[in-house]
Amino acid sequence: MRGRLLKVLMVVLVLVPVGLTAYLANNLYHRKGVPEALENLTKQLFRSKEEERKAEARAVELERKADELQSAYDALVADLRGEVDSRDIRVRQFREKLEINFVDKVLFASGSAEITPRGREILLKVGGVLAKVRDKSIYVVGHTDSNPIHSAIYPSNWELSAARSASVIRFLSEQGGLTPERFTAMGRAFYQPVASNATPEGRQENRRVDIIVADVPLLAGETGSESMRGTVTGGKAAPAAAPAEPAPLRESAPPPEPAAPPETPAAASRPEAPQKAEPAPSAEPGPPPPAAAAKDQAAPEPATPPVVAPAPEPGQGAPAVSPTPEPGQGAPADAPKPAGPDLPPALPDKPAPGKE
Repeated sequence: MRGRLLKVLMVVLVLVPVGLTAYLANNLYHRKGVPEALENLTKQLFRSKEEERKAEARAVELERKADELQSAYDALVADLRGEVDSRDIRVRQFREKLEINFVDKVLFASGSAEITPRGREILLKVGGVLAKVRDKSIYVVGHTDSNPIHSAIYPSNWELSAARSASVIRFLSEQGGLTPERFTAMGRAFYQPVASNATPEGRQENRRVDIIVADVPLLAGETGSESMRGTVTGGKAAPAAAPAEPAPLRESAPPPEPAAPPETPAAASRPEAPQKAEPAPSAEPGPPPPAAAAKDQAAPEPATPPVVAPAPEPGQGAPAVSPTPEPGQGAPADAPKPAGPDLPPALPDKPAPGKE
């Protein structure tokens, strides 16, 4: 009896530590999820705070850029009051973009890309204002009218428009103190008019130089100017379903009349070429050439496959099948006879040996 009690006591002494260990392990396992949940919640809160902080910084930056554009617009309109009133210069402010349009006579002489003394004074004022606008690219776009130019320096309007934009950029970077890396030169010739080229006033308005201050991503969306639209694809102009030009926030002059499609003088004066009348085919075919006749004589005639009619619809009889003529049998009476080539006459037989 005493032996049994000792065995039971030993078993109890062994099982009690095991049970306590299992209980403590289970308790720790279930309590471990609470710190992890608290840690994940803390991380999510910190992430939300970080995103909120970035959004606030982005809003402050956009507000700063908008204030810079507004100050630049006010300064340009004030410094160029005489040219703005005479509509030789037009300034437009958009949501995140500033645009300055110059009539060509303000900066250049006719057919020239050299900046005039008056144009240098104006560009110095413009450069002083643009130097205060930071973190934005500057695009200079040259335009011409539809009258072609042929000179030793500029073979076409493409070279003249590109040379004028390059002259403005070189002057603003060398004399105006602007960073050259901010600039992009573009020449559009007469393919982006803002008025009709049929009148002298319209042609004068089309001869212009545009300075566009904008961020690079705005080129794919808000462009605001006819200068930055009309991307050429595959040698043809882009379709007219491009996004509509957004309305500017402020503008120094009313917009010009809608432009008429450009028409080159060479294409307008070119007469339409008359179409040549093709000769009617002869009703009676002539004899084939000798080479073709020999080829037809040597080539075997292909077998004519049977003509099988389509399957009949339900309720109709079976269609007739034209059988293929067996070898040695003639063609049916109603079958057309193929026109064979004209063969040369047969040669005479050779004389027998020993006979002359």
